[in-house]
Amino acid sequence: MKRKTAVILCLFLLVWMSALPAAGQETAQEGRTMHQFLGLPFETATPHDVEAALLEAYGVSWIPNHEFYLSDGITVFGHEFSFGIEFNPDQVGFVRLYLSPAHRNIWSGETEEFTQMLRRDIADFMLLDNLISEQYGPPDVRCFRTGGEKYNAQGTVVAMFSGGEWDADRLMELFRTDNGNLVYAVWGNVELQYWVIWRDAGPKKSKSCITLYYHDIPWFPGVTPDTLLVYPPADSN
Repeated sequence: MKRKTAVILCLFLLVWMSALPAAGQETAQEGRTMHQFLGLPFETATPHDVEAALLEAYGVSWIPNHEFYLSDGITVFGHEFSFGIEFNPDQVGFVRLYLSPAHRNIWSGETEEFTQMLRRDIADFMLLDNLISEQYGPPDVRCFRTGGEKYNAQGTVVAMFSGGEWDADRLMELFRTDNGNLVYAVWGNVELQYWVIWRDAGPKKSKSCITLYYHDIPWFPGVTPDTLLVYPPADSN
């Protein structure tokens, strides 16, 4: 009986292990494709592994800064990025890495200057969406959060423009109406985020910031184009 049980267990393990993806491959979780940056495995990559990959691909090293490791000079998707990564507490595996456009001011206290920053970054966000889509295919979802009161709902809701495509004028209008927003395009675990804080006055400055994240889990797994509300609401047109 024990021998039979052991044989069954071994067969189960062989089948289970044969289903595991090889390192460096894209994988699927919860119906979403998982993508790797430089082939780095989320579960096992160490600071040494990541630095070696950066040196080989871009000839750059990094500077440890608390729980993050930072570097410049990463060129991908036609842009130069600053690079950061957040490792697990034991320094084996990482939670996420992020890329933000290098040498770019994201804060402004001047209305005219900030408006120009918005035009620049809206165009760049849409360009990055297209460039990433060329490599990973169309996003699983494009969306943003907005006040639920527009839809007679409490809290915030997740919505998207009709047609599911970005539009520069509509994005500018959204940011003006909501005094900023967080807008997203998601490919499995890859999140392109654009964060705007629009302040008309006060000691704090306005913010326009694009960041590309590689998470260790699918992002917005429960959000699909079919679950989004259409923006603007029909009764506001």
